Amino acid sequence: MTFKENMHLVFITIQKGFSAAVIDGIGNKIVGKCQIIRGSNITPDQKGFMGIALKEENEVLICISNSLNLDDVLKIAIEKGNINSPMGGMCFSLPLDRMYVADMYDEIVKEPKNAPAELQHPDE
Repeated sequence: MTFKENMHLVFITIQKGFSAAVIDGIGNKIVGKCQIIRGSNITPDQKGFMGIALKEENEVLICISNSLNLDDVLKIAIEKGNINSPMGGMCFSLPLDRMYVADMYDEIVKEPKNAPAELQHPDE
């Protein structure tokens, strides 16, 4: 595990169809990869994601950036994500107090050969 400091969790809400352009623009300025949450995957009883109302035509990009690249990430998101237009979306960041990253986070974790076929609750 590697400790990283001065990192920010970035949330970008945009209209459907703009995520590819935003990801292409910020790709070399973030740590790891972007997670995309589509509004169509939110059930009606959930009423949004983390208090943010999402419609079917919205998407949320979640990524991590260091403090040095944060302004560039937000600027690119605003431009490429068409956020500055009416109903365009929003973007914000939250500072991370601590962050630990696996040294080989792109490596695919393989299932152990001796793993149980079914998971059982300890009380059962």
